[in-house]
Amino acid sequence: MHINEEREKRKYRRVTSVNLLSYVCFDDEHKPLEQGMGKTLDIGLGGLLMETQVPIEAQYILLMAINLKEEVIKIKGRVVYCRESKPKIFHTGIRFIEKNERIHEIVIGMLKFF
Repeated sequence: MHINEEREKRKYRRVTSVNLLSYVCFDDEHKPLEQGMGKTLDIGLGGLLMETQVPIEAQYILLMAINLKEEVIKIKGRVVYCRESKPKIFHTGIRFIEKNERIHEIVIGMLKFF
């Protein structure tokens, strides 16, 4: 599947957004597996693309980022895929699994701006 085909299947539009975030991976029983740091590459109302230096092998993930108002935002997601884009650089597609009003406000504002 080409990236353009993948983007056409998305329900929500995405915008480029590079922000640092931390993450915690969970197994099916919601037990923590690993944690680390990464950055977003793009974001939309339904999910985001994240870049890390290690592959994300868990099914569930909790993302934590700090917004411009210095608020910690927590986002629960399901890992859709993880691919090595360059040696030791991994891109992970994440679908949000709960509605978060603050995320919705931020993404809508970004979509209007871009």
